[in-house]
Amino acid sequence: MEDVSILAWVFDNEIKNEKGEVLDFSDRLFLLDILTDWSQEIVIKKCSQVGGSVVFNLKTFFAVLKLGWNAIYTMPTDGDVLGFVRTKTNPILQQNPHVFTDMDTDSIELKQLGDRFLRFKGTISKTAAISDSSDLNVHDEASRSDQQIIGMYKSRQDASQYKRRWFFSNPTTEKDIIDQKWKESDQKEWVCTCDNGHNEMVKWPNSVDIDRKMFICSICKVELSREQRRKGHWEAQYPENKISGYHISHLIAPWKTAEEIIKDSEGDQEYFFNFVLGEPYNPGDL
Repeated sequence: MEDVSILAWVFDNEIKNEKGEVLDFSDRLFLLDILTDWSQEIVIKKCSQVGGSVVFNLKTFFAVLKLGWNAIYTMPTDGDVLGFVRTKTNPILQQNPHVFTDMDTDSIELKQLGDRFLRFKGTISKTAAISDSSDLNVHDEASRSDQQIIGMYKSRQDASQYKRRWFFSNPTTEKDIIDQKWKESDQKEWVCTCDNGHNEMVKWPNSVDIDRKMFICSICKVELSREQRRKGHWEAQYPENKISGYHISHLIAPWKTAEEIIKDSEGDQEYFFNFVLGEPYNPGDL
């Protein structure tokens, strides 16, 4: 029921992003399952600039406004909170006054919707003091946050019947919180179907032909088109695991070309692994 409601809420209200553009998921179909996933624990290891923060902003607001949950949304530092709320959260509120009526955008750390609250907190800062109860904890940029403080926020949910915890970030190295949660999750990867009917995960380097500068099926080597990558689907590698995990890389973003991926692979490797592939970077293993 919740997933149907949030889709109707987003599309029926023609909700706009922070730029004033009506949300359009046609090139970001991989975000729809994430938007409608209400699992108790969710982990997303992701690349940069794919719309994850906007989705979780809206999803958190929906949980507070429509489900009656109190929520805590964390970023690494106070400065990150200030920049995020000013450039992402407040503009979304201001672009959608028909949805968020009488919402105070002056307060950076606290938003009230009806009789429920959404609090924005830094983890490496004075605002990391934990004193508020919560039904939902959203940890943005979890890999770059204070891991101990993130763990302590779980105690704020002791009195809640919901106890939702969602983690997402560009990963850093192995054994950070995103990597640990990912290994405990069902590990969903984006699977595409080639012209010959093969279903396979789009992964580096198997899904890229460097010489022909194109995405390919690693089985039959036929080209994977933009449309085939766009219309993929999530497939869990370990469906028996309870944590819901998603891996987003630039390889599944249909607006990204193989030539761009190849060029990025030739540059700084830490950047390439963390922000393009959405994978931890371990230079000693390469």
